Amino acid sequence: GLTDARGQVTFSDPVLIKPVTVVERQGDGNSTVIEQVSSQNLSLFGYQGLLFNVAVGLGGRVFGGIASGPFAQLDVGISEDLFAVYAAGPTQALVAGGSGAVYDIQQDDAGAFSAVRLPTGTNSTIRAITQSPFSTVAVGDGGLILKSSGGGLAGGPSPTSATLRGVTMST
Repeated sequence: GLTDARGQVTFSDPVLIKPVTVVERQGDGNSTVIEQVSSQNLSLFGYQGLLFNVAVGLGGRVFGGIASGPFAQLDVGISEDLFAVYAAGPTQALVAGGSGAVYDIQQDDAGAFSAVRLPTGTNSTIRAITQSPFSTVAVGDGGLILKSSGGGLAGGPSPTSATLRGVTMST
């Protein structure tokens, strides 16, 4: 079957007898075969073809789209200019920008998107953000470096006062 606007598909038929074989194909043509699935629910997250795409801009604008489909503006109530985005999964993203703003954007089961501002302890502009399973790092103006801390981000000493515009980490 094909996915809906949220990237989900449901198979429900009395003739399906467990275990089944599931083949998942992403927009980039890569396939994954999962044999002997006997669970009631199975969730697959696309990282090779990234099922959920996110773009950000001035005035708190956030745009999202599924796979190769069109982008649409997501009304999540952000007003700060945004300069950085990290897609944390098919229905979650971290966005960051002016006034030290970092937001966790998530989509609920009904398909609605919402944004929660994370504490950062700074008003400096954040220019880039990344995340691993264990840590979040954001960088920005004046050598700003923030790392995960107690449900938010906190700064520490920086070796530079230059504006930092990119950050990545290995997992």
